[in-house]
Amino acid sequence: MQDLFISKNSVCSYRRDATGGFTVLYAMLVAGTLLSVGLVMFEISSKQISFATIVRDSNIAQYAADTGEECALYWDNNYSDEPSAFDAVSPTGVRCGGQDIVLAPSVIGNIKTITFTLNLTQ
Repeated sequence: MQDLFISKNSVCSYRRDATGGFTVLYAMLVAGTLLSVGLVMFEISSKQISFATIVRDSNIAQYAADTGEECALYWDNNYSDEPSAFDAVSPTGVRCGGQDIVLAPSVIGNIKTITFTLNLTQ
């Protein structure tokens, strides 16, 4: 920092303060440190938010798969004694999750499989 002195002879002279440049250096050092800490905190927060979103979507998918499995087990356990339970079921015959299920039976050798799609929304 420079101070202006006017002497008796009206001659201007400047005196330079010995610590003038260090204030700017300290200010930039503190600002840089705070900026770095802020960026690290932002990065950690954004990763946590994305991780939480992935976990939420994974839970929804798990519950949807469990719902489909329970629906298939219900129809298999309750109507497996009737040979035509899945053969002649109309699209309105099987209901899961409040919707009609369309069954797609297939036979591979002696094994009969039935595929169906259950659309679940949040």
